[in-house]
Amino acid sequence: MDHAMMNSQQTLLMISEFERELRECPPDWSAEMHRANDLSEREEQVFAYLGFGYSNRTIAQRLGITERTVKAHVAQILAKLGLESRLQAGIVSHQRRVNRRPSS
Repeated sequence: MDHAMMNSQQTLLMISEFERELRECPPDWSAEMHRANDLSEREEQVFAYLGFGYSNRTIAQRLGITERTVKAHVAQILAKLGLESRLQAGIVSHQRRVNRRPSS
């Protein structure tokens, strides 16, 4: 099938199928969340801000450090957690925070 020729109904069907697959088999970030215990105190702070979706500039301002230093911390976080992107780091950070909330 030529993807350029896909109509809106086919597109909606593909999206629906993709959403169903994610619900049935969501990504498991437990290993990465466990490895987050090995982060330094400063890396942990940067990691937490990533989970809220903050930019390097905002993280730098909030922590009183340079953007270059934030980038270095992000690189270390990705390496220690075995992640490929800051998006993944943000997802893992967010999920870790959610899992730590006391249940009602």
